[in-house]
Amino acid sequence: MLLQAAIFNGGSLEMSTEPLSGWVEAPVWRDLFSTRILAVTAIFLLLVNLPDLFRLLPHLFYSYNRPRGAADLEHSLGLARMRNHTALCYALPFCLIADRYALMQPRWLSALPAEWHAPATLGLFVAFLLLRALAYVLWQPHRLRGEPYATLKHIPYNVFILLVSVMLVTVGLLLVFRAPDATARTVLLWEITVFYLFSQIRASQFLAASGMGFTTFLYLCALELLPAASLVAVIELF
Repeated sequence: MLLQAAIFNGGSLEMSTEPLSGWVEAPVWRDLFSTRILAVTAIFLLLVNLPDLFRLLPHLFYSYNRPRGAADLEHSLGLARMRNHTALCYALPFCLIADRYALMQPRWLSALPAEWHAPATLGLFVAFLLLRALAYVLWQPHRLRGEPYATLKHIPYNVFILLVSVMLVTVGLLLVFRAPDATARTVLLWEITVFYLFSQIRASQFLAASGMGFTTFLYLCALELLPAASLVAVIELF
């Protein structure tokens, strides 16, 4: 007994009695200051734009149902301007969803502080839009001028508004049912894919109706597929 007591009494504590100073719990996405600021801004933009959205909905649904519906919407200068503003307001919610569920996550993004992830995602989306605008400047279809050209350029805007609306509803439902992030990411990526393909189908139908013939595919590659492929390349390779 004396030997056992001596063994236990002679022990020493090797672990530090103080908590590790370098260990900090990773911040939750919703608690980040940049995320909060952008989320409040997104909600404000959506609420301010809600009356315009209701006025646009009948014309947007018509453009979804009819290949020439986009041209009818573009013919009204007021509706076209309203549509452009609405698409711009929906860009921020889209980027916040993309950041929250890691829909656009290049490797270099993980090297940035968590506070900068949402702004960097927004910057990546803006870079894609600028690249797409440059493509339309460099490879403008020679048979399309004025209103038909604007119609072709803005067909994705019409689809983007519906896409983000569906994504917002989807996120709400996924949160209610406590779906895992991996499931949410898969569902959202499929929605983006389906709506992107629908946008390209509508654009190809409009080009074909404008008498572009075989060059329809070439113009789609230069104007839409090339910027999208560049975005995917940045995400996957860098």
